[in-house]
Amino acid sequence: TTSKAQTETRTSCLRFQPANLVNQTKAEDGATNMEDTKKTKKHVTFADHKGLALTRVKVFSKFTDPIRIPINIEKMLSSKHTLASSEENKLVLDFIQPSSDYLLFRQNLEKNLVSLEHCMLKEKAFAGTIKVKNVSFEKSVTLRVTFNSWRSHSDVGCEYVKDS
Repeated sequence: TTSKAQTETRTSCLRFQPANLVNQTKAEDGATNMEDTKKTKKHVTFADHKGLALTRVKVFSKFTDPIRIPINIEKMLSSKHTLASSEENKLVLDFIQPSSDYLLFRQNLEKNLVSLEHCMLKEKAFAGTIKVKNVSFEKSVTLRVTFNSWRSHSDVGCEYVKDS
């Protein structure tokens, strides 16, 4: 048997709502909006779904030996025009960020075991991150760069970034 005090503190988790008090409408995103309570459905989007990093961006390599940039590129970069002031001399990446399509990025990583994740150009520097599938404890990644359509190239060793 239950005491009178226990019975009084219990409440039902269900209640009746008269149909004429509820005006349900469909929002543009398909969520039901209860106008009588003025509550809207929350929408959550994660950064990795949009191809963005979930954590901070870290530099994977610092140059110990300077890369030899061809004289014609060096002249263009050090001309009186700055990269910001002259659109015709501005260097830009000629591809979309690989992780912008996160599912394709993950498929490439699974298939190739290594994939460029993100990169950027800032003045004369190139920086980015490379994801490597954890198939062994020791890993070695080398970035190969060219300034003359692959007639020559330079190899730059990458460094592990802790907690990445």
